[in-house]
Amino acid sequence: MNRILYLTIVREYYRQNAVFIFVIMMFAFGFLRSTEHLALIDQALDSLTVLSGLGVLWLLHGIKVVSFAVRSLTLKQNEFLHHLLAFRPFQRLLAFGGVMFALIQLTFLYALVMMVFAVGEGDWRSLAVIVAVNAGIVCAGALVLERKVRRLNSRQNVRRKYMRNRLRTPQFLFYPRHLLSRQTLLFFLTKCFSAAVLMGVCLLYPTDDYDVRLLSLGCLLAALSQTVILQHLYFFERVHFDLYRNLPLPARWWFGSYLCTIAVLLLPEAVVLARNFPEGVGLGEGLLQLFFLLALTVSLWHYQAYVSGSRGTAFQVLFFGGLLLALLIMFKIPGWAFALAGMGWSYFLLKKRFYTVE
Repeated sequence: MNRILYLTIVREYYRQNAVFIFVIMMFAFGFLRSTEHLALIDQALDSLTVLSGLGVLWLLHGIKVVSFAVRSLTLKQNEFLHHLLAFRPFQRLLAFGGVMFALIQLTFLYALVMMVFAVGEGDWRSLAVIVAVNAGIVCAGALVLERKVRRLNSRQNVRRKYMRNRLRTPQFLFYPRHLLSRQTLLFFLTKCFSAAVLMGVCLLYPTDDYDVRLLSLGCLLAALSQTVILQHLYFFERVHFDLYRNLPLPARWWFGSYLCTIAVLLLPEAVVLARNFPEGVGLGEGLLQLFFLLALTVSLWHYQAYVSGSRGTAFQVLFFGGLLLALLIMFKIPGWAFALAGMGWSYFLLKKRFYTVE
């Protein structure tokens, strides 16, 4: 049972969230030096308020992984997990606890370092808080999964629900509507992270002699953080609207539809960027940054939909491609050049592979 749950939930979670984890690691260890991490740990151990803030972040990550695990139990391709009911409840709880512990490694390893420092300093209060938060996430997650597995329902009737609407909702708004109603937590966490990145670079811009390259790097991170949402867009269309590919519509119509869908998904980032855009940077440059963000996200979607057939190499390509793009930005290659190239490449991919990709 443990092996099955690992392959079905844990490995799939890290595969789908590989870019999200990469962005977190890049933000944590690329922008913060080791001395700053040590200072943060010391401050958290000395101040219950700072420690509580870290605990809230751990809880948010715990809610994210629990939501993913619950959703995995309800997927049609995972109906074989109904047989978990053949095991005793205590066995299932232990297995679900192991799943939760494996899923929270992104935050637990940092908490483990804090526990080592707390033991070294004899700060038993902080140690108890850290252990209680992480143990609570594991136990609560296991109980939620146990409750869900007792009420599994494999009926998938989403296609009929959307077909009853008689296309009263525009086609390019189908997926944003699905995200807000069925994937609310995923949408909320993704937008909070990308908004925090954009707000951070906008606030950091006037503090030193930075130039527009800092804003472009922020847009790059914000675009990469949309990876999981774009993966779900691919699955959403293949599961519920694969019939649409038989419609006699030109490639430019599909490209425009995807462009509108992604533009709607990026509205929160556009609002954050517009409200926090640094003074002294012209309106034209601000519009170019928005176009750069849109083009990067569109390119990422078309890569995931029409190129990354091999799951083993997709993350490597995104990882090294992101690093290469960041280096090119640092060498002052203008963002509009990347944006135009990305849009042209995306349209070429869609036109050549739209009807052949499986």
